[in-house]
Amino acid sequence: MTVRNGVLKAIESAGHWVRAFVGRDKKWECPGRDQNGRPFPCGRKSQRVVRNIPDTGLLELQWERVETSPTAYELRAAGEVVAFLCGEVDLASICCVRTASGDWGIAFEREGPRANHVVARTAETGTEAAWLVKRPLRGCLLSLSDDRDYHWTMVRWVPPLWSLTSADGSSLLTLSADVLSTRERGSVALAPEAIDLPDVSLLSVLALYIFLLCTHRSAEWAT
Repeated sequence: MTVRNGVLKAIESAGHWVRAFVGRDKKWECPGRDQNGRPFPCGRKSQRVVRNIPDTGLLELQWERVETSPTAYELRAAGEVVAFLCGEVDLASICCVRTASGDWGIAFEREGPRANHVVARTAETGTEAAWLVKRPLRGCLLSLSDDRDYHWTMVRWVPPLWSLTSADGSSLLTLSADVLSTRERGSVALAPEAIDLPDVSLLSVLALYIFLLCTHRSAEWAT
């Protein structure tokens, strides 16, 4: 009975996080996973990010996986953390991301109006901030709540390189990874015109999330 009750509690807790993410609860909380797969609040919820990505003056950022339980990635400018992503990046989990300009939850939604889309929601209210739609043979369309649209496409497989372009085809951001450690480290290069975009921080962490999802074995939909 003890094992059964533990399983039921884990299922109930996981269901709470899913319901919160798809908007049935008012506030979204960032879950992590312990070594037994049970949900718990992300240990990085208290970690602050001080500097906005546009304020660094840098066009190239470095990203790296820094923890494994729960999984966590950092995005750095000249060694300073300007964003982090916490949680397993797959089709079944919720990740939390934080920058100086905001907190978001990102996940692959399986029901509701955004079913089968990757959706980013504001952490405080659960409001949609961005969503990614796969278009067969045409890459992915990334739409933001301010009606801006971007295109996410693979430039090459080896070494991995992906590109985010504006609606007119201008390259705004490219993301690359070390060829021998695809999900471990790499860089994000911003075009000069991307620095002035009001949503550049969200775009930067979304690009990292989408890249990591595309390299996951269960994310063939995103290629």
